[in-house]
Amino acid sequence: MLQTLVMAAVLTGVVVQPRTLLTGTELADIALSAARASEPQHVRLSVQSRPNDLPLPPGTREISALPNPEPTARNRLVQRLSVRVDGRLIRIVAVPIQRSVLAEGWVYAADHRAGTSAQSVRLQRAIVDFADGGRVAPSDFQPLAETRLRRRVRAGSAVRSDDFEIRPSLTRHSEVTVHRQGEGVRVSRSAIVLEDASGGDAPRVRIGNRVVRAQVPRAEGHDYAL
Repeated sequence: MLQTLVMAAVLTGVVVQPRTLLTGTELADIALSAARASEPQHVRLSVQSRPNDLPLPPGTREISALPNPEPTARNRLVQRLSVRVDGRLIRIVAVPIQRSVLAEGWVYAADHRAGTSAQSVRLQRAIVDFADGGRVAPSDFQPLAETRLRRRVRAGSAVRSDDFEIRPSLTRHSEVTVHRQGEGVRVSRSAIVLEDASGGDAPRVRIGNRVVRAQVPRAEGHDYAL
């Protein structure tokens, strides 16, 4: 039966065409060109990972970029390509692309531990990537005496706006005086603060063997109400 089919193909002039290969490099280049068309000129794009080579049946192939690249993060997007042969859809290929917006910003000139005062932090200018947001430009950084680092930072890492927090008026392990006001009676006790807090907060404090919450006044002082 197989021999008959082969002979029939030869006699009627049918030629079996080989499958063609659409390489991952070709797909990556097409995706990159399409993504650049929707980005400002100062944004740099690069393919994160090249797609696999795609075998195609014989015929006229058409590769088109689907509109509106899908952002997966502020510094990443996915460009999708439609691959067709003779009008028939073969596959939708997703190509991940990295976005970079390089400009002058601040980086840490040394390692600093969490809790370091902003005014004690050593900085230097460098070219950093602003694509994912949060980076601080040289003109935007104004260290305030009441702020501190909220996390440990490494030398060379870019300064981010959320690296800093308002320094609490009370720090963990501080010794304070708390009081409880009754009808004509005020009882005061010494206590140890168990967590950082600022005015208006109600941190946990230890009084002897008991752990309770005390209200921190908004004015400066060391007397706190139960």
